[in-house]
Amino acid sequence: MKLSKELHKLETLFNELNEHFFAGEIITPVITIRDNAKKSFCCTPKNWRNRYGNQFYEMSINPIHLRDSLSEVAETMLHEMVHLFIFQTGTKTYEETQLSAAADE
Repeated sequence: MKLSKELHKLETLFNELNEHFFAGEIITPVITIRDNAKKSFCCTPKNWRNRYGNQFYEMSINPIHLRDSLSEVAETMLHEMVHLFIFQTGTKTYEETQLSAAADE
């Protein structure tokens, strides 16, 4: 399994979900594959910085979940995207609460 191929799949999935559920409004995070026994997916606010000082959000997936079905990964990613949306907008409106509930179903 090539990680670059897996990252490309995750980035493509993120972009598709972003367009479909958020009208492309979520700022694309750095997507990482990290071994964290306690978490399957997680997102963090502005955890990464490039050489120009720009900060980026991070979304990471535990590599064990790369074996999950695409629908399982999409479901979990969508849930994490709600967190990213809240991080980026700084608010949790009724619509975001409803979206979060829908993502959990």
